[in-house]
Amino acid sequence: MLSFKRMRFPIDGVVVCIRWYVAYPLSYRHIEELMEERGVSVDHSTINRWAIRFLPLIETQSRKHKRRVGANWRSISTVQSTRNERPSIPADGTS
Repeated sequence: MLSFKRMRFPIDGVVVCIRWYVAYPLSYRHIEELMEERGVSVDHSTINRWAIRFLPLIETQSRKHKRRVGANWRSISTVQSTRNERPSIPADGTS
């Protein structure tokens, strides 16, 4: 379970920073600038600490809700032919 005890910043701000870091190719300094534009003064090293602390927890929580891969896959039958085989055409021209 995610524990946000003893956090100086609001939970929403922490989750937004972590989501931006994971979803987009942004550095911690870019996220720091984005948060500064929104009026939240946070250092890039703080965002790094949040990522180290919360990303493994978020990953384990999200894996519980992830669907299994391969449960409903259908096998597709394919026909393989060799190079020397040619399709047979009837001599009378009927298909």
